[in-house]
Amino acid sequence: MPRPRPVRRPELDSLPLYPEGRPCRRPTVRRIIDVLEPIQQHTLIWRGKPEEVIVTEPSRIQRRLMKLFGMNPATYGR
Repeated sequence: MPRPRPVRRPELDSLPLYPEGRPCRRPTVRRIIDVLEPIQQHTLIWRGKPEEVIVTEPSRIQRRLMKLFGMNPATYGR
């Protein structure tokens, strides 16, 4: 049985994960968490009405990280 081929991803030299958008060549998990941490999710519950979920709009770099991890930024947190 043939082995599945690995998914090819574009090569990245760095990502602008440091303050002021400075490049980061080898981000740590802590740095990635710091960049994604500001995203918030709130659920509004009103009597007799369906609950409503509100999610912070991700920044450009947050959307890029989500895509690199195989997540869909449009549906993240919903």
